[in-house]
Formats: sequence, structure tokens, C-alpha cells
Amino acid sequence: MTKKEVQAGNIKPEEMKSAGEETEKHLSTAEENRTAALTLASQAKHSIDIFTQDMDAVIYDNQEFERYVFELAKKHPTTRIRILTQDSSTAIRNGHSLIRLAQKLTSS
Repeated sequence: MTKKEVQAGNIKPEEMKSAGEETEKHLSTAEENRTAALTLASQAKHSIDIFTQDMDAVIYDNQEFERYVFELAKKHPTTRIRILTQDSSTAIRNGHSLIRLAQKLTSS
């Protein structure tokens, strides 16, 4: 995933530029952030790096995002998926799909 800074503002999915194009997007709602995360995950070629306070379920806990992460993880043994979170307790308690996926991938 290319490093793109995503800040508060407005964006439509069709306005997302392809990976490799330098651009800054301004997002203000959870749905806009979810759409941006899905778009970027679908474009990832070698790695995904996520920094999140609490693994926001609205953004990251959905089948489509999980599928993109799974497909990337299975592409090549050197694929790198890193998630850094400040507090994962809610995600663990609620059975977040990325936690289940991580457990499944590390055991396979």
C-alpha cells in the first residue's frame, strides 16, 4: 500500500486515485474512511500498514476488507500486513474479523 495521508474532509470512491499517485484525501465520516480503506486495501500489492486507535469496526470489521487482506496475505510468503492499535480490547471482546483472520493465517 502506498503511503497516503488521510485527514478529515470529503471524498467519493470514484475520486480515489490509483496507488502510486501522490495525493492527499480529506475524509470526515466513518463511511468515507471505510470507503478509502477498502479502496486502498484493494490496491495493495505487497503490504498493508494500519495504525488505528481501536481497530474501528465500522472501517475495518467487514467481509470486504477482510477478503482484501486475506487475498493479499495469500499472494506471496513475503507479503507484510501490520496493524498497530492503541487499544484492541473492544475488538477482541467483539470478535473482530481481522483478529480471527490473523489467527487463521498464522496457524495455516
